[in-house]
Amino acid sequence: MGNKLEIDRKGAEETEPKSGPARVNIANERPDASIDTGVARYIVKMFGAEGRHIQHELVVQLRKLLEAELDTSIEKTEIDLWLDSDGGNLQATYKLVLLLQSKCRTLRIVVPEWAKSAATLLAIAGDELYMGADAELGPLDPQIRHPDRDDCKVSAKDVSQAAEYLLKISLETAIRCATWLYDLEAYSKDDAFRVASEFTSKLTAPMLSKLDPVLMNRARSELLAVEDYCNQIMDKKIGKLGDKYPPEKKKLLRKLPKRLLAFNTHSFVIGRELTEKMGLEIRRLRDYKYRTELVKFADCANSNGKAVLEVKKCAGVLN
Repeated sequence: MGNKLEIDRKGAEETEPKSGPARVNIANERPDASIDTGVARYIVKMFGAEGRHIQHELVVQLRKLLEAELDTSIEKTEIDLWLDSDGGNLQATYKLVLLLQSKCRTLRIVVPEWAKSAATLLAIAGDELYMGADAELGPLDPQIRHPDRDDCKVSAKDVSQAAEYLLKISLETAIRCATWLYDLEAYSKDDAFRVASEFTSKLTAPMLSKLDPVLMNRARSELLAVEDYCNQIMDKKIGKLGDKYPPEKKKLLRKLPKRLLAFNTHSFVIGRELTEKMGLEIRRLRDYKYRTELVKFADCANSNGKAVLEVKKCAGVLN
């Protein structure tokens, strides 16, 4: 991950107010509960170190932490998730979505740098989504085990489309070869296509023989599953937004699952502007209440190079 958590300090300093009340401390010393509302705000820090992905064990750990730290009802609870992850297990990630949503009335997702692959599913599930200027989400592209190498994973999309791609290449090659032979005037049109087809079949047969129907079906199933999870998240989001969200943006949200599946590469950068064009309302990181604390934490996490999973109750009064 290198220095990927280095956040633009200059930008943060330029937007910092020069006067006014002191910033609220998020240390777990005093409850962030207003006398008027009784609402508490909690910070969940989920930063994944290099090679540490979202797995089912993380869901179990977070459930225990939430049960130990949360002392308010769902109606009186708000959660800010500080998210930095390159993804992980699809089913575990969706369970995280259900877990967090079941614990609070408002879920804020804060992405200072990246939430890629399965972590994108978690990012779009928030009621509010904050992103840094160069923060990125990623395509919903499940990774499955490589057919020949146990220590390597490949894109489910690539596997599911492999046969279609090879057939397309075979047909294009056969047409070009037949055209070339016919132009030489050495073959009739029928003979040119026969020779070209035989040549192309011998050329592509070794590649087609490597395709595993079981693996291809698994890849297709994973893609259908992630689309279904994303549709469920969007249905809940649209229902919660109600009439306060423009109809045209709701239509975009309905299309979001297929758009997140349509990108050509697993590493494609889906930045803040593109995310907004796809229908999600994005808030600027500079406007996030606890930005300064997040910057300090991110620097520390980056320096240590260790995965972090913590739950803290905010201090002070919730505005």
